[in-house]
Amino acid sequence: MATIIAIPLGLHSAGTVRGEMAFNPLIQIFRPISRSHGSPSRSSGFGVGDLSSIFLIFVGCFFPLLLTAMSAVHNIPAVYIHAGRNFGLSPSAFVTECFTRQLFRSY
Repeated sequence: MATIIAIPLGLHSAGTVRGEMAFNPLIQIFRPISRSHGSPSRSSGFGVGDLSSIFLIFVGCFFPLLLTAMSAVHNIPAVYIHAGRNFGLSPSAFVTECFTRQLFRSY
C-alpha cells in the first residue's frame, strides 16, 4: 500500500511546481516524527490487533519511498527533460521512457 500511494505522489509532487509547493511543507512536518511517538494514538485509533501493526509498517515505509521518488525526479538530467518536451512526450510517457532507459543502461 505504501508503494502504491507514495511513488505516484512523489512523482507528481516533485514533477510540478505547484505540487511541490503544496506537499513539501506537509512532508517535512510529518517526516521527523518518531514512529514510537505514534504508538498511543495508534493504539487508541486502531486497537491492539493487526491493523495497528499494518499502519505502523505503512507509515515506516511511506516517507522513505516518497522522498526517494521525489529525489529521483529531481535528479533527472535537464537534457532528458528538454528532449522529452521536444519529442512531445506526455508526462506519463516521459516517466516510462526515463525508467526504461535507466533500467536497461547497465545491461
